[in-house]
Amino acid sequence: MIIKKLNQFPLIRILGRYFSKLIFILGIISFIIILILSFYYFNSGMYERYKPLLLLKKINDKIIYRYFGFDFYKIDKYLNRNIKSLKYFVIDNDLENITIKIDRENLNNLERQRKNKLNRTSEITSDFSKATLNYDENNYKIKMRVKGDRVLHWYNKDETSYKIDLRGKDRIWGLEEFSIQKPITRNYIYEYIFHKFLEFNNLISLKYFFVNLDINNKKHGIYAVEEGFSKELIERNKKKNGPIFGLDEDEGVIYPNIKYDLYSKKFWANNYPELTKKASLKLKKLKLGKINTNEIFDIEKWATYFAIIDLTGNFHGSIPKSVKLYYNPDSQKFEPIGFDGHYNSDLFQNFLTIDFLDEDNKNCDYICIEREWYLKFLRLEDRNVNKKFINLYLDELKKISSDKFINDFQRKNLEQINFFNDQFLSESSKKDKVLYKGFGLYLFDNKYLLKRSKYLQKRISEIEIKFSKNI
Repeated sequence: MIIKKLNQFPLIRILGRYFSKLIFILGIISFIIILILSFYYFNSGMYERYKPLLLLKKINDKIIYRYFGFDFYKIDKYLNRNIKSLKYFVIDNDLENITIKIDRENLNNLERQRKNKLNRTSEITSDFSKATLNYDENNYKIKMRVKGDRVLHWYNKDETSYKIDLRGKDRIWGLEEFSIQKPITRNYIYEYIFHKFLEFNNLISLKYFFVNLDINNKKHGIYAVEEGFSKELIERNKKKNGPIFGLDEDEGVIYPNIKYDLYSKKFWANNYPELTKKASLKLKKLKLGKINTNEIFDIEKWATYFAIIDLTGNFHGSIPKSVKLYYNPDSQKFEPIGFDGHYNSDLFQNFLTIDFLDEDNKNCDYICIEREWYLKFLRLEDRNVNKKFINLYLDELKKISSDKFINDFQRKNLEQINFFNDQFLSESSKKDKVLYKGFGLYLFDNKYLLKRSKYLQKRISEIEIKFSKNI
């Protein structure tokens, strides 16, 4: 019946008629290409330089894995993952559920927002849509909008990322505002580990965890919940409420050609104008080179922060666009708030923050353009090495890279890490290629922190020798 209906369309009839011939022609062309490449391989001297197994590995590493996210050398792990995921064909995962109810008008507004982002148009839509969120048999009035810079956030209608604010005095999970997004947009469990490591080291850390999302009785799968920047965040981290600064990305994202803006700007401008003005002025002076980082930043906390970045590999979370600046009213200094770490396992394998002092070191990849930002910590305004910061930084590297410290962290968090990773199996989660999904499955190496710690231990000794005269 279905075939008869399809045959009613002329194009489909033509394709059906010539399909076998097309496949045959493509087969012949592919065979000829393989013969030509084989002839070149064995007669050009390439065979002597690249033996077959070595050549296959290079093709795998440089092309197939790099661009498609599939690693032929991990087929056994892919098979193991698929076997583990079989149970989810018959049972649901064990994550908590949230349900959003939204009427047609507000839903259409969200869809217009998504399409505007997809089509790169500037059509004006209402910023937020009203809806109701149900969790644990309680209803919460919310407003929500589409969020995210990258295509992965809104390419697929059923996988769209949203910013959510609670209306009124209600709070859920102790949060007044948060984002929900597919786990791939932050590279699955790596973002969770990043925030847990910040928490483990007594730095300000966001709540970050995973739930199942349902919108109007349609299942959207697993979503990551990411805390927003509000007084609830600061107070939960046992700090006195203070202004939080992030970049106005319309003004630029490459330091120092940036402009800082305030979260809850009206509140701070209206209620604490002097404090706000004082904090803003300090950031302007830093950009202009009129003040040293040591004078306005809590460098002990920043030393810890960069050491964590070096260990976890979440370098994206250290660029000005990502990391937020909390101005502590008590110390009158800025502290880091880690955000959008987005670990990329393919990058920064041979790089540490301190390597920005070496202008010839290009292992910083895409964050090389932010060298001036990192040098604000590593050098003083007179361009001399910042001995105080580097000594603190090296002490933190030693602490967090010790076997005991890693084991203590894993003992506290590994069970939850494994639990969340197990839930990702229910969606056959794809490899994160940052701008798109890879063909290969997402894999997690729970020994990656230990492996990275060994690299840090090796580098610390080298750094101490290199900078012995300066620090």
